[in-house]
Amino acid sequence: PPTPTTTPNAVTSGTGGTISTGSGGMVVSPSYDTAPTPAMLPAATPAPTTPTPATTRPVTSNPSEGESAVRAAAAKYGITDPTELNALLAQVSHESGDYKYLTELGGRKYFDKYEGRKDLGNTQPGDGYKYRGRGYIQLTGRDNYAAFSKFSGIDVVNNPDLVSTPSVGAEAALWFWQKRVKPRVKDFNDVKAVTQVVNGGQNGIADRTQKFQTLMASSTPS
Repeated sequence: PPTPTTTPNAVTSGTGGTISTGSGGMVVSPSYDTAPTPAMLPAATPAPTTPTPATTRPVTSNPSEGESAVRAAAAKYGITDPTELNALLAQVSHESGDYKYLTELGGRKYFDKYEGRKDLGNTQPGDGYKYRGRGYIQLTGRDNYAAFSKFSGIDVVNNPDLVSTPSVGAEAALWFWQKRVKPRVKDFNDVKAVTQVVNGGQNGIADRTQKFQTLMASSTPS
């Protein structure tokens, strides 16, 4: 191996030359009489690996991006009536924490509440966690994931985290609205009726009502 030489303010360029470091310290570096062989050179630093989709899954999203995605999906599905649109926006805004959360919050144990829920199609061990709430309307349960997958052609049964992306999350919300909510609601002014279908109860009814009223006021000509 080459004998190191002490060179002030310099490092080897790899072919015997020097490059100023700009510092006042001493840099100890090898000096080569001939071009170094691969065995003489330090090992290269491994390139960083690309994170897998599971580690890059967005739990939160940009609120303005989220609302824009839902509005675009609503237009795609032909929702133009202001009352229905505002009812939809109020519900998805509440469900997603004002478009911030694309995945239901909670530790793994928390999702045991969905385990074995036949009404959700969760018939296999682990389904409760695997098919927990995702997207802007918190799509939940194996049956809903399977039905949305069949409708959209997006394989969210084997890749459920796709619903936690803004575009697919918005698409899933509109699918749920069209297939599950709309057929069961006669009057979209009735926030309680809409909430019952979306939530299965009346959780957050005050916030849902306030959001709907604010949206209606802002979309009504003065």
